[in-house]
Amino acid sequence: MTNRMLEILKIFLENGGRSSYKYISEVVQINERTIRYDIEKINQTLSENRFNIIEKRSKGELLFTDLTEFSNIISFFQKNISTDEIKDEIILFKILFQGRINLNELCVELDVSRTTIKSIIRVIREKFEKYNLKLETEVQKGLILVGEESSIRTVQLKFLNRYFNYFSNNSSQYIVKLLKEIFSNELREEAKLFIDLLMKENNTVIADEPYLTFQNYICIMIWRIKNGRVLTSIENENFFRRTTEFLQIKKNAGRLEKKFDVDINEMEILRVTDLYLGCHNYCDESNFYNFWIEIDVLAKKIIENFSVNMEIDLTKDKDLLYGIINHLKPTIHRLKNNISLENSILDDFLKNYKPIFEATKKSVYPLEEFIGMELTLDEIAFLGTHFKSAIDKNFSLEKKVLIVCGFGYGTSKLLAQQLKNTYSIFVKDIIPVYKLEEYDLEEIDLIVTTLHLENRFSKPLVQVNTILSGDDRINLERAGLQEQQRKVKFTNLIKIIEKNTLITNLSTLKKELKELMGDLLIDDTSKNILSLSELLGDNIILQSEAKGWKEAIQDIGELLIEEGACNISYIESMIKKIEEYGSYMVTNKKIAIPHSKNDNNVFKTSMGLLILKEEIDFPGGLPVKIILVFTSNDGEEHLEALADFMDLTNNHSFIAKLDEFVNPRKVLDTIKKFEFLSKIGKNR
Repeated sequence: MTNRMLEILKIFLENGGRSSYKYISEVVQINERTIRYDIEKINQTLSENRFNIIEKRSKGELLFTDLTEFSNIISFFQKNISTDEIKDEIILFKILFQGRINLNELCVELDVSRTTIKSIIRVIREKFEKYNLKLETEVQKGLILVGEESSIRTVQLKFLNRYFNYFSNNSSQYIVKLLKEIFSNELREEAKLFIDLLMKENNTVIADEPYLTFQNYICIMIWRIKNGRVLTSIENENFFRRTTEFLQIKKNAGRLEKKFDVDINEMEILRVTDLYLGCHNYCDESNFYNFWIEIDVLAKKIIENFSVNMEIDLTKDKDLLYGIINHLKPTIHRLKNNISLENSILDDFLKNYKPIFEATKKSVYPLEEFIGMELTLDEIAFLGTHFKSAIDKNFSLEKKVLIVCGFGYGTSKLLAQQLKNTYSIFVKDIIPVYKLEEYDLEEIDLIVTTLHLENRFSKPLVQVNTILSGDDRINLERAGLQEQQRKVKFTNLIKIIEKNTLITNLSTLKKELKELMGDLLIDDTSKNILSLSELLGDNIILQSEAKGWKEAIQDIGELLIEEGACNISYIESMIKKIEEYGSYMVTNKKIAIPHSKNDNNVFKTSMGLLILKEEIDFPGGLPVKIILVFTSNDGEEHLEALADFMDLTNNHSFIAKLDEFVNPRKVLDTIKKFEFLSKIGKNR
């Protein structure tokens, strides 16, 4: 018998005799095939000793009908834990706390075959996979443990909790002896005094189980730091840094630093804050503190529920799992301490993603049962953003789009750039309307046009404005387009690769990355990507009292001429385009974006912004409040900045703030703030 089999039996006791292969697999972190084998061995032992066996039901369900004999069964299994189990634990101990093992040396030390050692290591590898830990071969030295420092400590903590525990009466004294050689009585006592000091200052009491876990973690932290292993990052850093507990722990950390001659950095203090907050969360009405360390089980249940409710499978998305795990900790802390979210996204999320909101709401009951309280609607929306991102990543299919535009190739390119920046698409071609009748549409998923065309074609067709409006976006999404994933700057990607590996052929690497990632990359390696704020500079006019649209364009155009971006003929060309084609560049947000092609009259890429005191009408009676003009040296340099301007005006409160702008510097500061937040992902 093994400790794992004993753990399986205890799962039946905790769940009233009912369980399943899948549930047990998640709790003990071993694949279902191994669990089935364990159940067979348990039943064989139960039958041989005249106990009732575990019944196998349909769909992997399991049932143990007679719990009256359970205390006798547990006692029997505890007495018959095999010596092989101790060998398993010794190997696991050596991997976790020595960081390496040598198979030949283990065979001699434990007096077992190489085949047995490999079998034990295979099971250990399975357990490690969940924490992204690996055993890698080092020439002439054996296997070494490789992985993130935080993950290594998590598994060490699980091991330590099994042996330094008030509640366990069957621990191997040999393993305890090995652990005490590392974690001395002095170290454990100082960790205890540190926790007692925190409780005294906060006038709180921590229950036994979380207290021991907290104490064990502090011992691991001090030991790892002394051996040169420190944390360099932590999830939810900003959240924990704002808590009073962080300041308290930072103040008292000097006691441990002085005693053990170590330097406890801020990441270490933030992680201790994480654990300390967990102690408070679970010391009241719950004895399930171990879920603070293994909260992934709870996260998995929520993801499984969501997958059922939305009828899509997200259970294999590791990024989603890690995101939910790290989201739940501050969520629980906020709910337990009645802390409201600073920025509610509820209204916007309900408006745009109501099915995801409803599915999330139905899926979180395991968390609500666990903490004994319901999630607020704000928290449900916040959690729902993780599922929205996962759905976009896993189920957004790239559509092949044909663009039909009647206002010239430059205008068509502008439309194509907006589409590619917003949606997961591949622009198959850009054609004039007269070529549409003869075009082969077999590989086309959607026709997008700026013209009013009767749909006589075999493919769906959507008419849009040259500058996409809110209604345009609704129609495009109804036609099946899905939002694009966030783009990555090529230079940032190359820097990360260069930092972590040796590049033997940079040009080939760039070429293959471009082919692989396509429009997900912002290629800033071959040309200069100019931001909206850089292109605008001082070319901003507020409270303009221009008498008409021509005068307004001339006024802002003069700033571009003074800057040396163009000459007077370019300004005249913009006005002529509007007279010839009408107000096709006016959006439903009362924004006009006049422009023209570079006919040897543009000398550099630039932009100018004019905000009118009172609205003026463009041809066709279209009211305009904001005018953005631009010059483009190569027809492309302006596109990213223009896309950012449309995002700023369509999806943020820029227009609502127009009357608050008292000088051009205030406008530029607002734009720079938007650019900064977009860069770090806050505006996406």
